[in-house]
Amino acid sequence: MGEAHIQPYEEVLGQAYELVNNHQQILHVDNIRWFLRNDMFSGTQAQNSAIATAIQQFLVERYSASQQDIQPAVPVELPGDIDIPTVDRLNPGNAPMRNVMPIPPNRPPSPGPVRAIFSGQTPLDGIILNLINAYPEGHPARPVLQLIVRPPPEHPNMRPDMRPIRPAFSSIPFNRILDGGRVSQTASLKCLERKGDLGVICGKPTSAVCEDTTHVHGGFPMCSECEFESQTRFRQEMESLAANLRAYTCAQCAMEYCQEPQRFKLSGYRIFGGFPVEQNDQIGVAVRVPWAPFTDIGGFQGFQPLPITGCACASKFLDRRICSPHRLRHIIDIRQAVDDMDEFVRQTFGTTKICPSCQVRPSVDAFGFRGREGNEAAPRIWFCKGCHDVVIAPYQDVPAVVAPQAAQPTPPPSQGLPLPPLPWLSPQETQPSPAQPQGDSPISWEQYINWPASPNEGQGT
Repeated sequence: MGEAHIQPYEEVLGQAYELVNNHQQILHVDNIRWFLRNDMFSGTQAQNSAIATAIQQFLVERYSASQQDIQPAVPVELPGDIDIPTVDRLNPGNAPMRNVMPIPPNRPPSPGPVRAIFSGQTPLDGIILNLINAYPEGHPARPVLQLIVRPPPEHPNMRPDMRPIRPAFSSIPFNRILDGGRVSQTASLKCLERKGDLGVICGKPTSAVCEDTTHVHGGFPMCSECEFESQTRFRQEMESLAANLRAYTCAQCAMEYCQEPQRFKLSGYRIFGGFPVEQNDQIGVAVRVPWAPFTDIGGFQGFQPLPITGCACASKFLDRRICSPHRLRHIIDIRQAVDDMDEFVRQTFGTTKICPSCQVRPSVDAFGFRGREGNEAAPRIWFCKGCHDVVIAPYQDVPAVVAPQAAQPTPPPSQGLPLPPLPWLSPQETQPSPAQPQGDSPISWEQYINWPASPNEGQGT
């Protein structure tokens, strides 16, 4: 293997080191070297290497990110229907985001899994017809034909070529870069948070800064008192959103995932709860994809789900030092992500109560978490609509968080779809309920395909 073959690969790797050493980029250089060596030793010429080309493009993107202009103040863009007094309470004076760049200047955004939830290809119309004939009119699991759009709308969070999706809070690191947000040992900075109805700048000495990575280094100093007050104000917003973030699986998928964790193999999902981290060595959930950020994605995160959301969303939002303008921006964005996903699922299936795993059976919340199809007294699994990762929660850990949903009236009984007995239920609980009379007559395939079109049909949004 001659010098002419090796040198172009060395130049690409040298560019990566240049970005790390002289442009403060946080990159996984070892992974970049691993990909380059694979192609180099396979005999592929650098100019013909798709990997070398992709890495060069990525390095150019990261160099461009480091050269962005610093924007001294960027207003938080507010949706038209937002309550302005709430904005003023959460972010006093509706303060702008300060000293930021459009994209994180020193590191790529946090990646999500390689596949977004509800992105699989399923025979939609046959599934919808089965659900219509299985559940009476008015049942949450029964599709409403007037809501369905054909052709199906575009997925709100899909990226091509196995690139990881962009999850919520992607500019906030899950593995902290700064310990407590502190950039020095001495309180030599002045807090920029605004306080009170007049939005007066705090100005107290601090050694810590907002950890959102769109700030330039030390871009938004924030004292611990203001961080605590901001976190307290926004906690209720996250707690009220937690239930809506959850796309619950059906009872059968929950059972199968708990009994066969190998179903997560090479999924790229991070799984919070259910299994120890050591299970990664046996299952191999993580995926290493040949795209930015060139790292392993996914894996079991430990037995216990994280607070509030179960996934990393609430921990990133509340357990990191984040300035109030950024917190407001993130809570607006994640609410929009939930609305977009719900609208996509509603227009695709005619109901939001569909399992994100099999995309065939209704989710357990369609049954108020009761009975066999509601997976009563059994672990629950949900996919987050914000970060698209997975949470496995023991039954006893769930009710406090989803109490508002559990308190709703029980949906009308139905025949439902066939499910095998669940091993963690008693024999009495695994007996199928007697068939109930349907509220309307089953419809035929001809009736289904000739159903009047919805007003939005064909628009794809």
